[in-house]
Amino acid sequence: MEARQRLFLFDEQISKLSGIDASRAFRLVLEKGWTQRSPSFHAALETAALATAARIWHEAHRLETFEAALAMQDRLVSLIIGSDFLYGDPPPETEVPVPAYARDRTLSLGERKSIARKPDRKYLAAALRDPHPEVIQRLLSNPRLTESDAVFIAARRPVPPAVLTELGCHPKWRVAERVAFALISNPHTPLRISLSLLHNVGRPRLRELMAATSIAEPVRDALSDLAAFK
Repeated sequence: MEARQRLFLFDEQISKLSGIDASRAFRLVLEKGWTQRSPSFHAALETAALATAARIWHEAHRLETFEAALAMQDRLVSLIIGSDFLYGDPPPETEVPVPAYARDRTLSLGERKSIARKPDRKYLAAALRDPHPEVIQRLLSNPRLTESDAVFIAARRPVPPAVLTELGCHPKWRVAERVAFALISNPHTPLRISLSLLHNVGRPRLRELMAATSIAEPVRDALSDLAAFK
């Protein structure tokens, strides 16, 4: 099933459950997806995580489920589905300049969005540095974009969190381990995005993340709880 169909199916099914049952179901998906890592369980976990990160899951029901997880003292589910309720989104980054697309003038947003769609490598260098999420959204679907390009975007600093959110919610690029690792490592990535990507990183690189001093404490807490799954 196509990713977007899976997302809406997840929302439809989980929204039928009470907050308590939805919290338990989400934890079961986490545990099975983390420990078994078969294609079907991984797809279920990826769908549940992306529905949270991209806010496809209806917010009122997600809040109800988050509050149920808190009441049951389930730190892991609370963090992954409700980090924005706990901590909010990061403040906008100080203004990041638009790269020089042309020598003679500054291009409009519409022109930059058009360039980001062009399947020609010579246009991509500037677009990769663009600070506007609408430009990045179009760039991520460009057939000439490579995984190394996506890693470059994920590792940029400073960068508006909205740009990293676009990358972290893209069904193709978020499942690439190098991209997921770079996003989690970037302090400008919103927590809800970083937490939704942990299952897309292999065990050796997860140990690197645990050892990194730059990793946010909620991400470290989630990794600690996930490590308890056998």
